[in-house]
Amino acid sequence: MRIITALGNHGLAVPDEDPTAAPTDLHFRRRTGRPLAGDLVEVDGDGAVSAILPRTSVFGRGTA
Repeated sequence: MRIITALGNHGLAVPDEDPTAAPTDLHFRRRTGRPLAGDLVEVDGDGAVSAILPRTSVFGRGTA
């Protein structure tokens, strides 16, 4: 699933295969960390993020 919104310990995600699907509410556990919008994650049966997959993009400021 791909995170579309992350705020505190919860957020919304959509399946990466069908980004037009209805968003699913997810819970972020402390031991897993906090995903950012755009991250791919694995979700367990309880609706909690079980793993954050490696990022393929990098965001940064153009100038400081």
